Amino acid sequence: MSPRSSEVLYHLVEVLDALLDLYDGNLDGALRWLTSPNLALAAEGPVDLLVTEPGCRAVLQVIRSMEHGLPV
Repeated sequence: MSPRSSEVLYHLVEVLDALLDLYDGNLDGALRWLTSPNLALAAEGPVDLLVTEPGCRAVLQVIRSMEHGLPV
């Protein structure tokens, strides 16, 4: 596996872990959120942003906001 692929896989696992916590282990809900366009992320699908570090940080920030009940 290339270093780049490893980084993207790490981002995916990190975000999926956070989503599973948010969705109380509901994998279907977590995957639906991950693959659906999100207005807080400029209508991008969160999964599409995981290819860069800034994109991953943005996705995690939205998830953290959701955890705290903040509007996103």
